[in-house]
Amino acid sequence: MEIDLSAQIGGFLGRMHSTLDRMEKQQAQVSKWLQATSEMPKYNELRSAGTADTNGYAVIEGGGPTVGRRWVVRNVVVGGTTWGASVNGTAVLVVQAAVPTADTSPNTVNVWDSTNNGSYGVSTNTLPSAATYGHGELIVKNPARLWVIIYDGTSGTDYAAAIRFVDEPMGS
Repeated sequence: MEIDLSAQIGGFLGRMHSTLDRMEKQQAQVSKWLQATSEMPKYNELRSAGTADTNGYAVIEGGGPTVGRRWVVRNVVVGGTTWGASVNGTAVLVVQAAVPTADTSPNTVNVWDSTNNGSYGVSTNTLPSAATYGHGELIVKNPARLWVIIYDGTSGTDYAAAIRFVDEPMGS
């Protein structure tokens, strides 16, 4: 019995080639799916806290987007760290890259909202206070970060901020 080795090798190589083609097509589909999901908006919530210094000043870092993405802030709640806490102070939202400090007040160009400004739906100096923003109203772009600054707070008091935002690609 004679074996045609070249025909068997050719058949094997043909089957291997078609299997590799199928795998390549599947990999392309997975890559497309991964790219599409990375470009989708992601709904997030972030919580952060800070303690007022002896002057009643606290800085709470709200974070910021990664390169190529932006945050569309939808809701910010600032207040004490417990449910029933009613704390004194004025909350200001600042969008800037550098950390705001007590001795260098934030550039007023970067102040985005304040609990003193009734036009944004919050008008008291007593916290907790909430503000809701429409899509595109408060945007944070990399390398900027969202900061919550407490002025006229009570020394040693803990303050908290809850931020809800949509993390989306820059081109959206």
